[in-house]
Amino acid sequence: MADVRPYALGIRMRILRQGALHWKGGTNMREFARRHEDLVTYLFREAEFPEGVILCTGTGLVPDSPFTLEAGDTVDIEIDGLGTLSNPVVRGKAERARALVGSVGGV
Repeated sequence: MADVRPYALGIRMRILRQGALHWKGGTNMREFARRHEDLVTYLFREAEFPEGVILCTGTGLVPDSPFTLEAGDTVDIEIDGLGTLSNPVVRGKAERARALVGSVGGV
């Protein structure tokens, strides 16, 4: 990805409810309020991360109110050239543990 222009990357999010598309949206990195270089500079201004660090910015995509995620929904976030992150929505710690175990083949 060395030749990738980060501010040209598209971001898409979709929410599935009971397996059907419930909401979708898209944006690109140019629409973010702050440039990633500025966020990284701020992050390292007062702290060191010898083992590395992950900077999470969010997607900039938000469904209209009064939308609320429900247990059983799936949230997919896709970034051009990077891939898709798919997260099941669960309620409570026990349900989360069951979802995690199921996502790794029952290990």
